[in-house]
Amino acid sequence: MFYGGKGLGLAPYGSYWRNMKKLCTLHLLSGSKVEMFASMRSEELGMLIKSVDKAAVLGEVVNLSEIVGEVIANITYKMVLGCNKDSDLDLKGVIRECMNLAGSFNLADFLPWLSIFDIQVCINI
Repeated sequence: MFYGGKGLGLAPYGSYWRNMKKLCTLHLLSGSKVEMFASMRSEELGMLIKSVDKAAVLGEVVNLSEIVGEVIANITYKMVLGCNKDSDLDLKGVIRECMNLAGSFNLADFLPWLSIFDIQVCINI
């Protein structure tokens, strides 16, 4: 799941980590890349404000956490995948599943000889 510790977050500090940081800083998080998506972000926020305004006029209750989460998901889909949210790919569900797997209890971590059975105990807290 974490490519053997080769990602930026889990790689040990060294030349590889510095090169990954440089790559992310120059190509993914540069000012020009962030500025390139400014119009898309303002468009999504404009739609958010319109939907909240419409709900306020109708006197409806609004769950801001859900709406803001959807806006963030829409922006992420457009920035990362270059398309709108697709019903076939549930990115939020995939991230949630990865977080559950990363945080779940693995019996083989404490009893290494059990790793031959590949026992994974998932505990959702």
